[in-house]
Amino acid sequence: AKATAKAGSKKKADPKSNKQGGAKSKKKKWTKVHTKSTVKNAVLWTPKTISRLETEVSKSRVITIHSISNRLEVNGALARAGIKHLLDQKLIREVVKGVYPRRIVAEE
Repeated sequence: AKATAKAGSKKKADPKSNKQGGAKSKKKKWTKVHTKSTVKNAVLWTPKTISRLETEVSKSRVITIHSISNRLEVNGALARAGIKHLLDQKLIREVVKGVYPRRIVAEE
């Protein structure tokens, strides 16, 4: 009885599953990598982007390099230069390093 119980307890490979070990197993099919969308940000100032910087960005509540880069579609170096430009014109002020709120006229 014991011999038949041991023989019956062995599991047979299910023909529907591909879970085979050793040399018979199939190679793993790697998942397809999702491609990241590339952003075409400007690398030079144009008169249009300078006017948008002075009108739109200076009126926004919180100004960061990232917000300028997204809004005007310029790269990070131009966004930093734009912040310096707005600081020189005293349209914004620095609160914490990297965070600039708009300057309200009553503060001066």
